[in-house]
Amino acid sequence: MYEKRDYGFWRQKDPKEFIYTEEYKKKQSTNEAMSYLRAGWILGSIPYDKFKDFKVVDIGSGNNAMKKYLEDKVKEFKSYDVAGESISKEELLSTSWDLAIFADVIEHMEDIGDMFKPKWKYAYISTPETPEVADWEELKNSNWRHLKPDEHLWLLNKLGLEEYFNFNGIEVLSCDFLEDVIRTREYSDKPNIVSLLVKRI
Repeated sequence: MYEKRDYGFWRQKDPKEFIYTEEYKKKQSTNEAMSYLRAGWILGSIPYDKFKDFKVVDIGSGNNAMKKYLEDKVKEFKSYDVAGESISKEELLSTSWDLAIFADVIEHMEDIGDMFKPKWKYAYISTPETPEVADWEELKNSNWRHLKPDEHLWLLNKLGLEEYFNFNGIEVLSCDFLEDVIRTREYSDKPNIVSLLVKRI
């Protein structure tokens, strides 16, 4: 069961531990088209003269699909994941990053505030857009494909995320449903994936 929180977010109550394994990573849906679209949006939002000197970390890097499109365009590109090859958590938290990528990640976090722990200047975030519903029963019976108890602990939404970042002193530079050109809801014309580029003020 999920309960409603501030900003219109939903949080699962008493989730069971979800183990992220190498096999799980291999099944990730991040593909060439998604990575190309994400990288293009980031590159189009930050001047290249600045971006080429960036230190970038892909948090929850999964199958490392983003690495192919960004590694040769920045000064340094690192991957962090709880399963498989990764930099250490100590390196993640002690390094000052110009950009942190959280693609399909924050909905898995115990506390979404943990995304502020790494020292990043810019962050790219993508996460499922939760349908507007009256209550938990409606959401539970909606057949929403991103309702994945124990895996997706947070169910988030565009307006709530914009308010959440503003409240925490983070500037929202861009917020859009750009991934919907390739990641549509097969049963609905409502938005599916919200993407944000944010900056610490």
